[in-house]
Amino acid sequence: MVSTAFKYIFVALAAALAVLSAVALFITTIGYPVRITTAVAVSTTTVKIGSEIISVCFSRVEICQDDIVTAIDRARTRVYIMVFIFTADAIADALIRARDRGVEVKVIVDDEQAWIRGSEFQRLKDAGINIRTDNREGLMHHKVVIIDGEIVITGSYNFSYSAEDRNDENVLIIRDKALATLYEGEFNRIWEGSV
Repeated sequence: MVSTAFKYIFVALAAALAVLSAVALFITTIGYPVRITTAVAVSTTTVKIGSEIISVCFSRVEICQDDIVTAIDRARTRVYIMVFIFTADAIADALIRARDRGVEVKVIVDDEQAWIRGSEFQRLKDAGINIRTDNREGLMHHKVVIIDGEIVITGSYNFSYSAEDRNDENVLIIRDKALATLYEGEFNRIWEGSV
């Protein structure tokens, strides 16, 4: 009995390592060095890309919303957003300004959060923003902004009062076209399944 259980565990670990190796091979073939570290129970993949960190912000001690608004205000061609909760007026205002100056704006919010009190969903829709809800099973829990195919804003920060003033959250703004391409792929996958 023990040997059968061990066999299944070994096969599962071998399968996980094979998948990880295939991912590393794919990433390496598109030009990015990959280091895989494996142990009996843990495996880690590190992808090195030529990123420029523009900003790191921690809410409650800094005003992270201002960094996000500034980045959106500088957008030239497109802003794609995936966010769980969206109740921040200032960020909604920045998106409307971006759309008004001809920037393509697309937003996805979680379907369970689109109609909560203070949600910006209907306001953005009424302003002509292309906004959808993710109606798949489970949460659309991303907090990501992709700007002009080269800037990624990510972290734990929802677009809400609580994220800015009540919770300990983080926002990381990175300039890297390869990273933005990966995030746009994820955005497009979810966009196609949203309504």
